[in-house]
Amino acid sequence: MWGERMQSGIRCFAGANTARGFVSGFDGVFSGRRRVFYIKGAPGVGKSGLMRRVAGRQRAAGHAVSLFSCSSDPDSLDGIVDETLDVAMLDATSPHAYDPLLPGARDILLNLGEFLDCDALSGDVSRLEELRARTAECFRNACAYLTAAEAIRSAVRPAGDFRKPENDLKALLPDEARPGGRERRFFLGAHTCMGYVSFAGDFAREITVRVACPFGGSPDALLRALGAEARARGLDVVYFLDPISPETYAQLYLPQLPLFITGERVPAARVYDGLFADSTSTPPEYEAVLNRAYGCLRAAKALHDDDTYRGWIFRRWWMWSRGCTGRWTRWHARWTGEQAPPATATPSKKDRISCGNPFD
Repeated sequence: MWGERMQSGIRCFAGANTARGFVSGFDGVFSGRRRVFYIKGAPGVGKSGLMRRVAGRQRAAGHAVSLFSCSSDPDSLDGIVDETLDVAMLDATSPHAYDPLLPGARDILLNLGEFLDCDALSGDVSRLEELRARTAECFRNACAYLTAAEAIRSAVRPAGDFRKPENDLKALLPDEARPGGRERRFFLGAHTCMGYVSFAGDFAREITVRVACPFGGSPDALLRALGAEARARGLDVVYFLDPISPETYAQLYLPQLPLFITGERVPAARVYDGLFADSTSTPPEYEAVLNRAYGCLRAAKALHDDDTYRGWIFRRWWMWSRGCTGRWTRWHARWTGEQAPPATATPSKKDRISCGNPFD
């Protein structure tokens, strides 16, 4: 199983707003997992806070846990994976709406929507519809600006010679070919309401290789060649997509070696420089359209944070949440035969911020 191979968790984005609109990599979060929890519910009901608490408990138990941040709000979580148990938990609402395929057998639905005061909310339908429409327009505009940024960047396509790094890095792979290598695709960086946010710096310096790329340059060809060779030799591959042009790869992670390759300026044990014949500085027009995109994403977040829903969540949510973590403890014991760490008495400040009023 993939979870048995991943020795440590990673932090990234499972989806991102790009020049192609919202692109989801959520299939890579839950496909092939031993158990998947699908969380449903309106904005502010506590989906992210619940996942953050579960992730903290599993890490306290010594498990490797991967965190998948929300590209619209990097402080919020869209999903977590306990790599040790091969168990996933995700926000299964729009724009990444999913439903259990094998209810009970593998998939479990957690519906936080049942704690909404439907009678009170029914009188606010027009306002909610307006908020939804305005939010969707903000995201469309943001993606349009990202399309403009892609056009500016694509006008500069410096050619790179990757023969040396390709030969050097392939020498680190196992000698014998064997089947079984799997691949997943996520985003390590995203254009968000906070600007460009990347988790490339989370990887340890000693396992990082940096391929210096000028504006418009991409290590895509190198990453594709190395990833294909790694899979042919039985290694799992995590591709990280370019957050503007998701058809291209921006980073590569081989968790079993481990080895991380990126074009971003992060601390690295090895740096390959001078691979591109031409070098162009970032034009101001590119920064200008990105700033416009960030403004649209900030406006979308402000609409999302509207307290329409948060004022109508029953206070019994917190009691249910406590019961849910108790059920997680029982599920954990059934899967592993070991006792999960006890639940914390009160949520952390970050949990309260993520969940809104129910934790107040």
